[in-house]
Parts: sequence; structure tokens; C-alpha cells
Amino acid sequence: MTKNELENIVENDYALPEDLSEMESVRRVLSVFSSSDPELRDKLGYRIVYNWLLNKMFLTSKELMILLDESLSESKLLHKLGENEDDSVFLRSFTSLFIALVLIRDNKNPFLTYDQFSNVVNTLKYYCQNEMDQRGYVEGKGWAHSAAHIADALDECVRSKHATEDECLDVFHSIIALILNSEHVYNTEEDERMAIAIAAMLELEKVSLELVIQWFQNVKIQDNGFDSKRTNLKHLIRSLYFRLLNKDNINQEKMYLFVELEKKFNYYLKY
Repeated sequence: MTKNELENIVENDYALPEDLSEMESVRRVLSVFSSSDPELRDKLGYRIVYNWLLNKMFLTSKELMILLDESLSESKLLHKLGENEDDSVFLRSFTSLFIALVLIRDNKNPFLTYDQFSNVVNTLKYYCQNEMDQRGYVEGKGWAHSAAHIADALDECVRSKHATEDECLDVFHSIIALILNSEHVYNTEEDERMAIAIAAMLELEKVSLELVIQWFQNVKIQDNGFDSKRTNLKHLIRSLYFRLLNKDNINQEKMYLFVELEKKFNYYLKY
């Protein structure tokens, strides 16, 4: 779709293009997610799809499932997975945002079976284990932000009625995989987006605070001095601590566990 066509959709209160069905319209807008033009991809394309799916509630459950399957494929989320610092990241990253929108719809009006949901979690985990391009804002091309965008989808996985302790552990491992792949210190609040998903596990009482601490304790970071992985992990722990601080259903007397945990990954205290 052209920028003019997308602008007309926004200007006409997000009305569907003439002579196009909801499904065909969404597919055409999704095609701009691979663009390196930030206005086309983000300010227009994603904005329109968000409005159509969450405000106007376009698409049936069957249609959403079809698009979800396409999104989890090698033509979308897994497209050129493993490449670094090329434009393919935009399609992968914005596809993860679309997956998050579909999961939001499912969390409002469930249509995914457990097996379908499990496939989503497993595919997102595979993606996190293999995404190497974690740039935040790319000059001239706008937001890539793959770590933050996939964190939004992982958060919606946690909120699913299907999510048990096992799925929460998969989400945690997915987040840690992103951190272990990181080549730079997060500077566009990726750690805060990740913390939202882990905090949701605790706030929804799907896992205990002690269990999450144990999961963190089991994370292995090589002792090679100052590096992005250690720093990003500490930032995640700190973001999680402040997100949970003063939450009514979180045992505040046990919040000291996060302070002790942060020290485990603190380079200054180790040498």
C-alpha cells in the first residue's frame, strides 16, 4: 500500500478501502511492515492495524488464526532470522507486534486452543534464541526495537488462560535468551518492557516470587568483566524490583531477595 492510501484510511476514521474485505485490507497494510520508511511502517501501518484489530474489532477468530499462522512462519517472524543490522529486522520486529495484537484479542475473546497457544510460545522462544539484531532506534529508519516488541508478545502469552508455570518458564527463558544475545547495553527501555512480562506472572499469581528468584539464580553469565549481558540482566532485575514495589499481592517483606539477586550479577562486588 502507498503512503497516500494509508493516510486516506486514517483520515477517514480508519474506514476500510473501497471494494476490499477486512481480511484483504489487513493483509495489504501488513505488507508495509517490511518497509524501512518509519512513517509508512510505524506511524501509519501499525497504527491502522492496531485500530482495526482492537478498536473496530475487525476479523473473525478464523481469520485471526490464519494471519497468526502466517506471522509465525519463515516469511514473517522468522524471515532472515539471525541476520544482523540489515533491514529484515523491521519485518520481524513489527510482526511480533502484530502477534501481540492477536494475543490481546484472544485474551479478550478466547479462540486459541492449548496446542495452538503452545505453538505460539514455542515459536516466540525460538525467535528469541536466534534474534541477533537488537538495535533500538535506527537513524533514518525509525524503531527496530525487536527486544521490546517481542517482549510485548511474551507479556500477552503470560496473560493467556492457557499459561501455566511451564509456559511462564518458557517466557522467562525467552527473555534471558534475548539478553544473552545482546551485543550492546539496552538504552531504549527494553529491560522495562521485559520486566512487564515477568511482573505479570507474579501479579497474576501464576508463579511465586521465590520461584522467579530461583530462575534468575540459575542464569549463567560468563565472568569476562564488563559486558552488555551482565549489565542488561542487572537492569532487568532492577526494573522488575521497582515494578513490583508496593504491589498489594506481592510479599513486600521478600523484596530484599531482588537486592541480593542484583549483587550476584554486580561486577564491582565480584572483583
